[in-house]
Order: sequence, then structure tokens, then C-alpha cells
Amino acid sequence: MGMVFAVPGAVQAIVLAGTGQNPGNGLVLLVLVSLLMVATPPGTAPDVLPILAFLAAFPVTTGTGMLYSRHLHQHRDRLYAAWLRRR
Repeated sequence: MGMVFAVPGAVQAIVLAGTGQNPGNGLVLLVLVSLLMVATPPGTAPDVLPILAFLAAFPVTTGTGMLYSRHLHQHRDRLYAAWLRRR
């Protein structure tokens, strides 16, 4: 069941890296699935993995969004000036 998440994560990482973007999203998916597969007790139903993946990914994505929002707020003057120059 972990392959259902691991393969798309690997493909996403390859595509992002191939287009010059940060492959972190795909790698984080691939790493989360691996951790979940190791951490789940033996005999756990495969139907539980998507729920566990959501529970593991939700705080990570929320925290990442909050850190990015903090970065934007702290550097808003510089970012706004750069945006005006590009326009």
C-alpha cells in the first residue's frame, strides 16, 4: 500500500527537479510514507495508511505554511520593492 504513495512522490520529485524546481514536496511525501510504513504496527490494515499519511502531513504542511507566511511578513518591504521593480 505504501507504493501507492511512494511512487507518485518519487515521480513528483523527479518532475520538479527536472523542471528546475525544488523537489522537496515529492521527497517529503516519499519520506513520510516510508516513516509510516516503518512506524505502523505489523498486521495493520492497509486502509489505515492514507489516514495516517493525512495525520502526519497535516501538521507539516500547516507548519510550513506558517513559516512561509512569517518569512513573507518579515521581508515584506524588500519583497514589495522587488515586485514593483519587476512590474
